[in-house]
Amino acid sequence: MALFVWTASQAVLAADSDLGALSLQSATPDKSETTTPTKAFIEAAAGTGRPREATAWEGIGRLSVDVRHGGTLVPSTRYELSARVDATSPENPRLDNPVLSLREAFVGWQDSDASNLLDFGRINLRNGPAYGYNPTDFFRDNALRTVTTADPFALRENRLGTVILRGQHLWSSGSISLALAPKLASGRSSKGLNADWGATNAWQRALLTLDSRWGEALSSQLLLYKEEGSSARWGVNATTLVSDAVTAHAEWTRSREHDLQTRSQLRSATEVTRNRAAIGLTYTTAAKLSLTTELHYNGFALDREAARALSRLGPEASAAYFGTALSLQDNAGREAFLLYVTQREFVVKNLELTGFAKFNRTDRSRMLWLEMRYRMDRVEWSMQIQRSLGVDSSEFGFVPIRSSIGLTATAYF
Repeated sequence: MALFVWTASQAVLAADSDLGALSLQSATPDKSETTTPTKAFIEAAAGTGRPREATAWEGIGRLSVDVRHGGTLVPSTRYELSARVDATSPENPRLDNPVLSLREAFVGWQDSDASNLLDFGRINLRNGPAYGYNPTDFFRDNALRTVTTADPFALRENRLGTVILRGQHLWSSGSISLALAPKLASGRSSKGLNADWGATNAWQRALLTLDSRWGEALSSQLLLYKEEGSSARWGVNATTLVSDAVTAHAEWTRSREHDLQTRSQLRSATEVTRNRAAIGLTYTTAAKLSLTTELHYNGFALDREAARALSRLGPEASAAYFGTALSLQDNAGREAFLLYVTQREFVVKNLELTGFAKFNRTDRSRMLWLEMRYRMDRVEWSMQIQRSLGVDSSEFGFVPIRSSIGLTATAYF
């Protein structure tokens, strides 16, 4: 549910970040089995959180409407629309309430054998197999208007897409694609009911991607990314089947750019060439338990000595730094560790347990999140608990709400 994340956004992001209000929600429910062209749900959430420097608990709530619709215009042309509206209490100080997130709105064409495709419009282009940190996910910057959960899967699903023209050519063992994103606006909008083209298309960008499948057990992706005013960035990711129960994945990028502290302080500085990486293993049992461990590295984030120096600059500098990292969906610490667990049919049928723990190894702070979700045909009930730990100047210790708990009800149509 990420109750503490909602309150953190108000204090942290108000400093210099343009993220919208954070509220209550678990990961986006999986209704992929639905065959109708329209998928919609209404979700209501209510809970309470305990501030860092107070003993009294504060209430928080949210009402959301989520709609997806797709279809074909003619046999060779398809379209996709995906959007949600979130009304939160308390309101976000930067955005009018409620807040619209136009995730996707595009049309696509393919030839008779589906080997050549062309898409145009707002597309949520996601890259990278890692769970908690995706260095090769180049279109993630500033794409979150409203963060309704700490769960990384829902964050990627519910963000704004980027307006792009994308061409793809497919063959039996891979594909190549080129995505071109034009500049449509100079900055992000403060209006809640707004498509916010400037959030994702404030500068010109291009992404060239080569996907390859090396047999049944290994697939990879090579990426070359370029944005206006910066050097090209290289990236590669891969997924391999180690055994029937174990898969491994990895991501790596190398680029020349400003580090996070420079970007948060809006000051001029020399760009540096560094790496980002994520590597992980997933173990799945016959009892429907899935356990993933990951190591994260962000060469553009603070190391231990720089984190101590930041803490001495005061809370405004910390707010700007952590707010920038959150807006860019980048890791705030040089090194981090993630443990992600899912147990389907937990104790009883239709009950699912999902939880994760993220550790910032640079400043020793950590965040824990747990959800219990009971799935019915058209209604789901869930409870989320979240806890953040660390000194006041650390990534997870800086947030105003240290503990939170809440309930969510979801109705599908």
